[in-house]
Amino acid sequence: LLQVLNKQRQQVSPDQALEVMELFIHDRMDDVEQNIRPALERGNVVLLDRYYFSTIAYQGAHGLDPEMIRQRNEHFAPLPDLVLYFAMPVEAALARIERDYQAPDLFDQYYEAGESRPTAISRSIKVFERRDFLRRVKGIYDDLARRLPYFHTVDATRDEQTIAREVLQAIDQCMMGRQKAEGKRHKAKS
Repeated sequence: LLQVLNKQRQQVSPDQALEVMELFIHDRMDDVEQNIRPALERGNVVLLDRYYFSTIAYQGAHGLDPEMIRQRNEHFAPLPDLVLYFAMPVEAALARIERDYQAPDLFDQYYEAGESRPTAISRSIKVFERRDFLRRVKGIYDDLARRLPYFHTVDATRDEQTIAREVLQAIDQCMMGRQKAEGKRHKAKS
């Protein structure tokens, strides 16, 4: 899958984008049946750093219909109570990556003879996360955030403490809403 994704970040045909989407959907179906649904049925809180919205955004940016991808996923995947969308301008995100990236093993394979680490990181970012592609990804996420009521947009250009406070507040509000809904269901059953 990683090889397909690395190729996909370059030039992708609609058939290739569809193939990758299908791989993600099959993987997600397995994850829903094996992990997510059983945890929810036990009453657990499930936290994911990625869900089908990343497939919508990335495969949509490669030309697939985002609404079709959403419908395909929502046919089997539970809707989330909350999606935290950390939004920032593409240029700011790429600058942050170039400035702060601390995973040399990821970029070591892309070093060319005599090339410095900053040059390799910059070149790798250009290959893997092209600005035009990321703008399309961001546009799809922005559209989802406007349309879907469970999206909460967090301005990720702010300092970590401010972001953390907002995230905790959003989670608290979500959990209180869940508790109220559970209370109403219990009263209705009585």
